[in-house]
Amino acid sequence: MDTKAVILTKPKAEYTAEARRNVITGVVLIEVILFTTGEVKNIKVLSQLPFGLTDNAIEAVQKVKFKPAIKDGRSVSQRAKFEYNFNLYKLFVGNRSTKIYYDDSCIDFSSIPLNDRIGFVSRQEAKEFGYKKAKTNARRNTFLRSAFNK
Repeated sequence: MDTKAVILTKPKAEYTAEARRNVITGVVLIEVILFTTGEVKNIKVLSQLPFGLTDNAIEAVQKVKFKPAIKDGRSVSQRAKFEYNFNLYKLFVGNRSTKIYYDDSCIDFSSIPLNDRIGFVSRQEAKEFGYKKAKTNARRNTFLRSAFNK
């Protein structure tokens, strides 16, 4: 191959409200063939996520624009892998059992069982659902944050 395919645009995959609410994060890995016609075909999901995130990644990868690979002066099809990362930043996590939410100063939500977690995009949204802010020890959180950032 003289030159590999050049990706011109890779649209973002949108988070679904249900995935955000269930605090789902991770990676959807998709393998495709970039055809000489400019089409993305033979889509194969290698790793997936629930609540519509995989479907949204597939929709996004179908909209990828690229310049085909070249071999011996001719356009050729090429296999490619695309990774769609789903991360939640500035997330407010609530505990369904206690109706308390935590902001980003609390680093570790592992003490909340997965089935009890609910994600909010703002304090206001958490309050609208009837959740109250957790009382946290600011000095302890500062210590934890600095310990984890090393």
